[in-house]
Amino acid sequence: MAISFHQNPSPRARPQPGGTSDKYSETIDEIVPYDGGILHYRLEGCADAGSPVLLFSNAFLTNLHIWDSTVSLLKARHPEYRFLPYDTRGYLPSSLGTTHSITLDVLTTDISNLLSRLSIPHVHTLIGSKFGGVLALAFASRYPSCLENLIVCGCEISTTPKSEKTCDETLRYVRTWGMNGVLKDKCVALWFTADAREGKEWKCVRDMVAGMDYEGLEGTIGAQYAFDERGNLGKIRCPTLFVSGSEDGILPETMSMYPEMMGGAAEYRGIGRASGLPMMERPDAFVEVISDFLRLGDDP
Repeated sequence: MAISFHQNPSPRARPQPGGTSDKYSETIDEIVPYDGGILHYRLEGCADAGSPVLLFSNAFLTNLHIWDSTVSLLKARHPEYRFLPYDTRGYLPSSLGTTHSITLDVLTTDISNLLSRLSIPHVHTLIGSKFGGVLALAFASRYPSCLENLIVCGCEISTTPKSEKTCDETLRYVRTWGMNGVLKDKCVALWFTADAREGKEWKCVRDMVAGMDYEGLEGTIGAQYAFDERGNLGKIRCPTLFVSGSEDGILPETMSMYPEMMGGAAEYRGIGRASGLPMMERPDAFVEVISDFLRLGDDP
């Protein structure tokens, strides 16, 4: 499903430090979507413009840096690939644009627009975590010709009747206490096992959650808590891997049923001693799982 948009300017390098872009390093670039918002991305790896691309979509309340360890390991092992992590719309208020209702269709169009502006007709693999996994599923069903493989990590494929209540409670809490309150600790506690808490990656994610702007949260939270992709699973034609940490609540059991819902055209793998963000908690194990599934190292 496509949304029409106006001609976009070419991608531009990020400005020098100042304003909201201070959250990012000098390697982060920006692109202007069809409605005036700014998306942040980082394209690295093989210098050959025709080399295959792995695209990464981050979890809600986080930014593209959740993929740093994964990309670093993959680059070292597979220098023939390019790697494209990007920020889902909403982490910074500058990414919101003029669209008043942020939906999955808007967010999947962001991906299509990003790839178009970077002259990438299709990606080798789209990898998404948490809500980024939902977004990856949605993109695969709406733009099936744009990717060859799909990897979905730690997410459900539809929300529940309680989701709207959770959405309202989250906004009310953050409006009162700010992102730097207990919310960040509650989120991170769910995303890491007890053994990984207070570690470097744990603290990194705490800072990400605390750094999300309230305006961005308010503008995108409706999409996070109101989706149902069950009816779209059958539209996905590419090889698909569902992944979760073995200690990520009920998700191992829930996600293990998704391949059957797709008619057996997918598989599920768990990552031991990990919770909601195995790409951060156990990046080596995560990379082994996705490399094995994709058979990276074979001819691209």
